[in-house]
Amino acid sequence: MSARATRAGFTLVELLLAVGLLSILIVAVLRLVDTSMTIWGRTDENRELLEVGGAVMDMLANDVDALEGGRRGDVLADWQLFDLDKDGVSGAPQQRVRWVRHLGAAGMQRLSQGGPALETFERGLVEVAWALLPSTSSNPDERAIGTLVRGERRVGEADTLSFFDPGFFGASGKPVPGSLYEVTSGVLWFNLWFATQTSVVHEGWELGPELQHCSASWDAWNRARPSTENCAFNTAPTGMPSAKDVPLLPLRVRIELEL
Repeated sequence: MSARATRAGFTLVELLLAVGLLSILIVAVLRLVDTSMTIWGRTDENRELLEVGGAVMDMLANDVDALEGGRRGDVLADWQLFDLDKDGVSGAPQQRVRWVRHLGAAGMQRLSQGGPALETFERGLVEVAWALLPSTSSNPDERAIGTLVRGERRVGEADTLSFFDPGFFGASGKPVPGSLYEVTSGVLWFNLWFATQTSVVHEGWELGPELQHCSASWDAWNRARPSTENCAFNTAPTGMPSAKDVPLLPLRVRIELEL
């Protein structure tokens, strides 16, 4: 009697089915990993934006909190139009703010950097300037993304141009080279609203021409420095008293920053 050898194995159909199921499983795993990496990347980006935004807001809040209200004080906020879409017409408004604030001994020593003695600078006052400058990129998708810059200058310093000088921001709207330094890039919008003594802010911050409204510009000495020819946002607040021996400071300031 002859014995027939038996063979154990898979048919071609079973192999094709196994390969198909394995392919589906691999694709599902890859999609899961890709989705997880995308979520992780967005979360990390949002975290970074929150950290940067929080740091910038803290700097701005500290500047506002230390404003000088005496004879040497000043606040000037105005708007400049820029040609972001490169069509030859300047129509995009961007804000710039300048003020005088107190600075502690450590800050004054940092600014001194081996220069004249600190006693020559009255009361430890510095000029601070913030400005949103347009992107220089040729990419149309990045033209609306600006760079936020800031600078400090000791009041009374003779070697540098005052931030309040009419020529500090040239005709192009750019500051004197080397005077302001980048704080952060990727800024979509930067804006400060100012509540006057007559603004009704407990019902909401609203821009407008009436006494209860807030203002987008500010001139602490009522010298008509924000030019309405440059931008309609430079219109002076309504119902403001005249500054006499001391500058007129805003009652409250609202800061808007979009990254």
